Amino acid sequence: MQQEIGGFEADFLIDFFATELGPHFYNSGLFDAQQVLTEKMAEVSYVMQELEKPEV
Repeated sequence: MQQEIGGFEADFLIDFFATELGPHFYNSGLFDAQQVLTEKMAEVSYVMQELEKPEV
């Protein structure tokens, strides 16, 4: 679309996209962070199990 838009229209468009699409990308980022954290916590749990001493 080869249309020129003014500063006001551009600001409105950016605000519109941020309002409408922002929550989706924010929630997606939270989900990705939770996945990484879950994986890292599983690794920490595994390493801690390796540190356990045998009981006699």
